Amino acid sequence: MKTKPTRLVFLTLSLWFGPQVSRAERGEPLGDEVNVYVYVQLNNVAVAELRQAQLITARIFAHIGVEVKFRTRLKREATPDLSVSIVLQVDERAPAQLHSGAMAYAVPFGTSGTRIHVFLDRVRNTWPQDGEGILMGHVMAHEITHVLQGANRHSENGIMKASWERQDYAQMKSGMLLFDTTDSDLILTALKQVRNERGGNRSHSISNK
Repeated sequence: MKTKPTRLVFLTLSLWFGPQVSRAERGEPLGDEVNVYVYVQLNNVAVAELRQAQLITARIFAHIGVEVKFRTRLKREATPDLSVSIVLQVDERAPAQLHSGAMAYAVPFGTSGTRIHVFLDRVRNTWPQDGEGILMGHVMAHEITHVLQGANRHSENGIMKASWERQDYAQMKSGMLLFDTTDSDLILTALKQVRNERGGNRSHSISNK
């Protein structure tokens, strides 16, 4: 995910939670489950910051009926046979050769190992006023979507834009930056394919198992 620098004042998590109502909050069942195993390769990531990011990511996916559960990578809990597992690593610094605007990258065509890397220094430099958790949550959602869709595609609007701009950051704060219809359909179609393939005892490219 590439981004453009911006200066925005951090608002509380409670404000972010207010405007949008997810399918889960309306009492609608979440039909698909995605397990994200997080590995933190640094000591200075704030627990509250990471937890906020995870809550935001889960909420974004809940809007389209997908349940994202964050788990500990080194202690993989038993998960349903039809769930999808992705390994995500939070790194302290981005590699020097990585594009200067990239805060993370995904390996959408891989079949095992760490599929997503998020770079804490890039996240903090992009949104330095104590709002890193909000931004990290949207970065995670963006990269998880690349893996689920199995593609490097981007959209004109929403979470999957190639470059976020000032208005997108404003929508992040209010909880309004979500998936557009095309991305929602692609995610749900990919997860349906997983269910069908697992039912036939076949592997799928977006699983780490």
